[in-house]
Amino acid sequence: MGKKNKNKNLKKHKQKHEIREPLPYPVWLIWGITVIWGFIVLKNYYSKFLPDLNSLFVILSPAQYYIGNIKSFINHFINLVLSLLFVFAHAALGRIALSFFKLKYHSALEETVFSIGAGFGLFANYIFLISALGALSFAPVAIPLGCLIVYGVWDIYKKPIASFNILPEKTLFLDFFALSVLLFAIIFNLIGALAPEVFYDALVYHLAVPNYYVINGGMLDMPYNLYSNLPMLHGMLYAAGLLIRDEFIPKFVNYFAGVLTALTVLAISARYFNRRVGIWAALIFYTIMHVMASSWSLGTEMLLTFFGILSVYAIINSKEEKAWFFISAFFSGCAMAVKYTGLLVSAGVLAVYFRMEKKIDLSLIKKFAVFVIIGSAIVSPWLIKNYVYRSNPVYPFMTNVFKVENPEIAVKIKGFMNETSQMSKFDFKKWLIHPWDITMGKIGNSSHFTPLFLFLIPIAFLFGIKKRDENISFLFLYALIGWLVWSLSSTMVRFLMPVYPIAAIIIAHYVNSRDYSSLKNIMRVLVIFCVLSSCFWASLLFYLQGRWEVVLGQVSKEDFLSKTATKAQYPYTHYSALQFVNKELPADSKTLIIGDGRSFYIKKNFVVSSVFDLSPIVEYAKHSKNGKEMYENMRKDDISHLILNLAEAIRLARGYKIFGWDDKSLTVFNDFWNNHVKEIFLKEETIHEQGRVLKNRVMVYELIKESKERAGFIPYNYMSGIIVKNSAR
Repeated sequence: MGKKNKNKNLKKHKQKHEIREPLPYPVWLIWGITVIWGFIVLKNYYSKFLPDLNSLFVILSPAQYYIGNIKSFINHFINLVLSLLFVFAHAALGRIALSFFKLKYHSALEETVFSIGAGFGLFANYIFLISALGALSFAPVAIPLGCLIVYGVWDIYKKPIASFNILPEKTLFLDFFALSVLLFAIIFNLIGALAPEVFYDALVYHLAVPNYYVINGGMLDMPYNLYSNLPMLHGMLYAAGLLIRDEFIPKFVNYFAGVLTALTVLAISARYFNRRVGIWAALIFYTIMHVMASSWSLGTEMLLTFFGILSVYAIINSKEEKAWFFISAFFSGCAMAVKYTGLLVSAGVLAVYFRMEKKIDLSLIKKFAVFVIIGSAIVSPWLIKNYVYRSNPVYPFMTNVFKVENPEIAVKIKGFMNETSQMSKFDFKKWLIHPWDITMGKIGNSSHFTPLFLFLIPIAFLFGIKKRDENISFLFLYALIGWLVWSLSSTMVRFLMPVYPIAAIIIAHYVNSRDYSSLKNIMRVLVIFCVLSSCFWASLLFYLQGRWEVVLGQVSKEDFLSKTATKAQYPYTHYSALQFVNKELPADSKTLIIGDGRSFYIKKNFVVSSVFDLSPIVEYAKHSKNGKEMYENMRKDDISHLILNLAEAIRLARGYKIFGWDDKSLTVFNDFWNNHVKEIFLKEETIHEQGRVLKNRVMVYELIKESKERAGFIPYNYMSGIIVKNSAR
């Protein structure tokens, strides 16, 4: 014991009297550049995005936050417990798998994040397999999860996980404040995850495609949903969650992925820097407005970022244990299987590995090949699926190589590519200044992005990378490669999210280093101000969407989704029609949705088209001679009902030209409408929008063989009478 204390005291003595490396630049120069650059960035940013105190007072007004229905809290509790068990089962699976590598973990936190990540990746691939085999149902999902939960409890009893202290060795006031803001963001995002999903992309494909697989008991082609051809490893976890309960388990999986990414940032920092850096890095990452919004809106970014940072973490760990190399390759493959932008993860990780090895030889080339093979094995099932359905493994990309025969589809794909990348063509001048433009909200979907990266990453270069900072040089390289790959293909700021946590570690490392201590104190205060302003904008967005009313039970989920026609991200709802289908139509019904790409909340079989696909109702008309043949062709495909969302159809027809009518096909459609359609549901809603009053109508129609089956008048033909005319304006 005495020898141990002696060594500990000797270590403290060395740290106290450590000879610091010379500062790279004079103090006055660093101060001058930091103050001038910070003033330029923050002045321009906050001249546009300064938090509005009036809005803040409205948000903080306590009278509006009352408990409306205690049953909603019981539901929240059940959802949260089931979700925690769901994640715990994956942690148990990952712990089993990683035990074969006999890894020496630095901390319990490191073991936990890797175990959950491995469990997510492995179980998602299992769900893909049973979906491809047409065996997607409750039992094949619930039974393995139940067994894993039981085993996980026993395993922890036999091999307990050690505790982990997240507080720095010496905790300052600002550290406590930073940790408090981080905890606030974690709790706030949990509240966001409790709210119903209204994110457009989730309702079109992140949840809608897994829901389609669940309804059909396995993986089926969705010929009119371009998004269904994208990699969807995250969607497999969502499908499992939907089978266990409802959309809230997928929402919690997405939420936990964000929290786990922040914890991974903390684990990396604790291993290679210190816990103070970890707290500040987690704070900077997790309070970015786009990260917060993504935490309570289902998408790809949270799981993509989680798999990405685990891959970076593992490759740096491979300096000490070779097995981490294979684990890094696995997580890179998982990132690519979530989204094609996972390529920036693989590119960055491989760049770091080459930098670590320092020389290129035959051994390194062999390792590169092994990395690629492992990563490709994870993403290849999605490529094979695409090749089977579309004769193009990366559809809708590379259509110049894998030709699209239908010119109309080619035009639609081009529109998708332009909207996704937000870059019509590469412009070197715009590329140089786009970090500025994104920070200042001059590029679409970039409003309220954090100014910390533009402000502090350049300053970090000035501080210099010292010999003891080899690991920070690896992180710099990963962030640089990731940014380059992204910047040459897109300006969509969300797609850069796998770089955010690494950039946050870089910033936190330098603002908490010992040199230029007075300047660093000012920088830490500025970091706090910036993250608080990000929290404000995220809170305002959530407040304006009104989802908090559902969380508190003031409004039911059904009323909220049926009446939020003009809420942000959720225009012109057709939820009432979907509920009518769920409750009133036969179990074997199949509904064609017209004029709306959102299909998640329907629970019976359906056909739907995205804005970047041909419209099935138009295609049926084009491939029929008359209305009777159109009816027969639709019935051959088991279509029994139609949903029409009038206002949304007009909006999408104007913005995306979703209906490609010509005179012949419209004539066939009119004949079909006059003789083979019966209205069975109508909901009317008055919408106040930008000074206008608009009447929206959502209808459900039944297909009938003969007009005599219909009592009363022919239903009004909104397609010819209103939609076609309005879309031409």
